[in-house]
Amino acid sequence: MSDKIYVDLDPVFETMGLLYVSHNFDEIKQETKKSLSELGGFDGEQFYSKNFTIFEKYVQSFLKYRIWDSENALFFDGTDLNYFLILLSLIIENRSWLSSTEHLTDDRINKQFIYICKDIFGDDIRPESVGTLEDIIKYLESIGLEENAKWKLLRIMRQPKKYLSQLINVININIKSFKKAKSEIKIPLQKLLDKYNAWVNDQSDKMFYEIKGKLSEDPVIYPTLIYPISQTFFEKCCYYGLLSEMAIKIQKAGLHSKESLLPKLKALSENSKLEIITSLKVSPKYNLEIAQQLGLTAATMSHHMNVLLNCGFVGVDKKDGKVYYHLKKENIKNMIEELEQTLL
Repeated sequence: MSDKIYVDLDPVFETMGLLYVSHNFDEIKQETKKSLSELGGFDGEQFYSKNFTIFEKYVQSFLKYRIWDSENALFFDGTDLNYFLILLSLIIENRSWLSSTEHLTDDRINKQFIYICKDIFGDDIRPESVGTLEDIIKYLESIGLEENAKWKLLRIMRQPKKYLSQLINVININIKSFKKAKSEIKIPLQKLLDKYNAWVNDQSDKMFYEIKGKLSEDPVIYPTLIYPISQTFFEKCCYYGLLSEMAIKIQKAGLHSKESLLPKLKALSENSKLEIITSLKVSPKYNLEIAQQLGLTAATMSHHMNVLLNCGFVGVDKKDGKVYYHLKKENIKNMIEELEQTLL
């Protein structure tokens, strides 16, 4: 079956992303530069300054038109990406809810929350077993969210229909703000969309298609500008960052240089990343299992795994609804050989 590829931004995904990024912009900007530097082969600060002008204008334009209430901080405040990912997944996988929530019950919404958490954190919980407030509290205590994020999610799950309606309202009223922001970057955006269309049709990014094939069953593909160097996967759709291919090409250009070793050696020099690799040497593991074993938060775990994926040290599989990580031993052997050729 051929992929269904959209050549325009998804208003729902972009609007939620814009609400989150614009509210935490300074922190996300610095984290983006750090992530770019850890990709290797180029300077993250320099790459950001040269290529993220459209991203900056996009966010700043959205801020001019954004309709905001302080109560919305419940959904978009903070930098625990897994907490925001739970809310984003809830909406993206249930788009019909944006039109009406009349048919929904609190129990159905909370079960959907548990399904999403189960997929993200890889636990063995049965959603139907989490019914009472006591059950919800016990479950939230067990998952890899930051403490503040757990309290926010608990607050939502105590009155899920009320807060879902509030979340849907802020999304719907800000889709117009997204469209206005998009119109202000129309020309440079179209150039990126044209390049993206060629990239995804040619399947130039092999890693993206490898992960997509393992994690999802024939999802549609959208471009995204609000997460310009990320690839985000859901059950029904996935999103390809419009600056991803540019970063990959620059990274590959330095692949066989001495500098290409530096991000790999840096990854191995950091204790938590080395412990993750050592743990995976014993056997493949799902993300929550590794986080609990090493005492890492979900956000920290996600950051470490992104670096190791980009270095080519780990790969992913999906089994029984869980995302498993495994060592890519051949790539580690190649890195050792490259190091030997450089030093000996």
